[in-house]
Amino acid sequence: LYRGMTETLVTFDKELKKDRFQQLEASLIVQELFQWIGQSNLPALLDLWRYLDKSLFSRIDQKYFQTVADLESDLFKYYIVHAIQNNNYSRVHEFFKTCVDRISRLNDWAPWFYLPYTKSPQ
Repeated sequence: LYRGMTETLVTFDKELKKDRFQQLEASLIVQELFQWIGQSNLPALLDLWRYLDKSLFSRIDQKYFQTVADLESDLFKYYIVHAIQNNNYSRVHEFFKTCVDRISRLNDWAPWFYLPYTKSPQ
């Protein structure tokens, strides 16, 4: 390569291999999101969301910010529903402890705080 750029190319290749979604394929992202929800793996779900927020959502046009916020909210609600359907209330409590700062200021979340204490949520 030209004038010692070999190290640069090697470093670039290593960084590409570390990138979770080199091509940001929607189907792979959705698959991984639902994998973490299905496994009730909140840390992995939050880690993936932070990655998407940093690498993708931070670059979108401002008119789509509300859509991203709605997607995040609905994804987290689905996580709760899935955990309750599988009688995994410890994961629901973990979610609220971990994400309370993030969701408590949103009006549509108020009824969701009651779910873990409802006998048979429908």
